[in-house]
Amino acid sequence: MDKCCETCGLWQYSDCPMILGRGNDIDPKIVLIGEAPDPDEGKKGIPFIGRAGKKLDSMIKEALDNNDVFITNMVKCFPPASTKNPSKGFRVPKESEIELCKPFLIDELGNFASKTTLMTLGNIALFGLIGKNHGITKEAGIKRIVKVGNTLYNLVPNYHPSFILRNNNYEKEFRRIFDETYKEKNNVSE
Repeated sequence: MDKCCETCGLWQYSDCPMILGRGNDIDPKIVLIGEAPDPDEGKKGIPFIGRAGKKLDSMIKEALDNNDVFITNMVKCFPPASTKNPSKGFRVPKESEIELCKPFLIDELGNFASKTTLMTLGNIALFGLIGKNHGITKEAGIKRIVKVGNTLYNLVPNYHPSFILRNNNYEKEFRRIFDETYKEKNNVSE
């Protein structure tokens, strides 16, 4: 995969542009897809290592410990709130940036069998895969089939961990959706 994309311009605001996924990159049971790197991730080149990443790791600990997940983002470079002062925070990726980055996500997923389940985290990743969005509170946990590249995957939308940090009453629902999906992937019945 070419890690030198300069198509949308976001690359210039990250110390480590083209931040690819972490975790099991051979045969994960679940691929978690977030929105875009935050400023810390833009500096270190690893997705989900900031506050939201720590929250995510704590909620999916068993799957992480068993090396059953791969974690990535829809957009691969840090989108700053201000191009004049990128250290002032980040913004939601634009639709054009999502579309320009989608081939890189397809490349990442191309290594995985269709038996892998995709779990989008939040509205942006869900929009990037299905092209519409009715809001994560309406979509969370609703399973569907989605075509990414030339492969059909099971898709399960879930809440983004940054949303849970701001609305901790959704953590129980995130865990329920993730745990049900994970148990299903492991053929574990309660």
